[in-house]
Amino acid sequence: IKCARYYSPTAGGHGGQVVELQYASGTPYDDIYGSPICADRCPTLNFYTSDSINPTNPTIANGESINLLWTTSPNIVSCKAIGGTGSWANNNKPISSTGESIGPLTATTTFTLECLNAENSLVTASVTVNIINPCTPKCVDNPKPCSVSCGGGKKKIKECTDDCSTWYDVTESCNTHPCPPKYREVSPWWD
Repeated sequence: IKCARYYSPTAGGHGGQVVELQYASGTPYDDIYGSPICADRCPTLNFYTSDSINPTNPTIANGESINLLWTTSPNIVSCKAIGGTGSWANNNKPISSTGESIGPLTATTTFTLECLNAENSLVTASVTVNIINPCTPKCVDNPKPCSVSCGGGKKKIKECTDDCSTWYDVTESCNTHPCPPKYREVSPWWD
């Protein structure tokens, strides 16, 4: 059963909010009137971030974190994260939270939370966290000579980053020919 809220000044002799309970197919099941009854039957979810300016569509700097918060109506029995990234994605969540830290974020990301009540009515809410100057993975040429003169070594070709804060070396094998007899590398001049 799902809930569809609408406003009718005259329906059933009751003014104000009307909640139509429907089967999943959309077929009407029952009408209930007024918000106190609605609070008992229909699930509600308030999902937002710690951003004080735009809590449901915030903008943060590349590499920053943000808190996700949510409250639900008393009839909610379970919640689950959908989408997102890291520890958030596809994990069961408590039915309310005063703050779950997400990040560091390097790309605009949408986080969705869906919650069920005891009658299996589903409510879903999403927030999108926008990133200023999102990271674009990139590589920079920075070649270095081979680490050894014979016997097989590595040489750096370039440095790359996927998150704009952590860099890693891209290397390839070099000087794979065998060393001459009685040859000993004393001190590699690049590591």
